[in-house]
Parts: sequence; structure tokens; C-alpha cells
Amino acid sequence: MDRLSRLARRYAFDALVLALAVVVQVEMWQLEEDRVALVPLGLTVTLPLLAVRRIPFAAPVLALASMNGIVLISGQTAEDSVGLFFGGMAVAWAIGRFNALRFALVGLGALWVTLANVTYHFEDSAAGDYVWVLVFFSAAWLTGAAFHRREQQARELTAHAQRLEAERD
Repeated sequence: MDRLSRLARRYAFDALVLALAVVVQVEMWQLEEDRVALVPLGLTVTLPLLAVRRIPFAAPVLALASMNGIVLISGQTAEDSVGLFFGGMAVAWAIGRFNALRFALVGLGALWVTLANVTYHFEDSAAGDYVWVLVFFSAAWLTGAAFHRREQQARELTAHAQRLEAERD
């Protein structure tokens, strides 16, 4: 049972990313217009997050660039897509979770720019739309950053305990 819980913790985010990739692809394939451009961009919104442990900053930034591309090609697609919304939430969480604070803050700025671009391309967008989306996605980023900080503290405490144990012996 312990092995199963370790596997679940290790691969839960990857499983979520794959599920989001499927949802985004289903939404993109249902489109009549611009399918040739939107299908590959839909893949690059989610699948780079599978590499976030190896390239923690570049993978989410690539996903944000793809979201900007989708909005520039078809703003209505981004407004109507549930998969892109939750994909964006996963990107926001990954930026905070897998990056040191300095890079996470730069990623947060890139996230805000993307959110401004996406909201701008919505039909009948208002300032309140941007504020709501900004707060919601920033909360996901903050949750990821809190996970990162807690993991960092746990590593530091483990190292400190090992040093104290070595000094005692």
C-alpha cells in the first residue's frame, strides 16, 4: 500500500496533465475553423507540463505561449474551452510548485500577461473579468508556491536532523 501511495503522489500530476490533454484535443477536433493550427497548439498547452520536473521554468512558459497562440488564432475557442481553463490552472500551479521563488515570480508575471491577453480577446470583456481570472489563477500559483516552500523546508529539516545525528555519534 505504501508503494501505491508513493506512485500516486509521484504521477498524479502527470495523469492530470494527460487527462487535460485529451479534453483539450476533443475540444479542438470539434472545431470547424482553424483546426489545423489549433490541434498542435492544444497539445503544447498541456503536454510540456509532463517535463516540468526536468525543465521547471521552460515547460510552463511554453504552455503559456501556446495559450497566447490559441487566443490570437481564435479568441472564442479560448473563451469556450473548459480544457484550456483547467490546463491554465495546471500551468499556474506548476509555475509556483516547481520553481524557486525568483523564477516563480517571473512565471507569475508571464501568467498575468497571458491572462490579460486571453481576457482581452473575449467577447464583451470587462475589467472585472480580468480581475476575477487574475485572482483565481494567482490562487493556483500561490498554492503551488506553498507546496514548493513546504517541500523545501522538509528537505532542510531532514538535512539538519542528519547533521545533528552525525554530531551525536
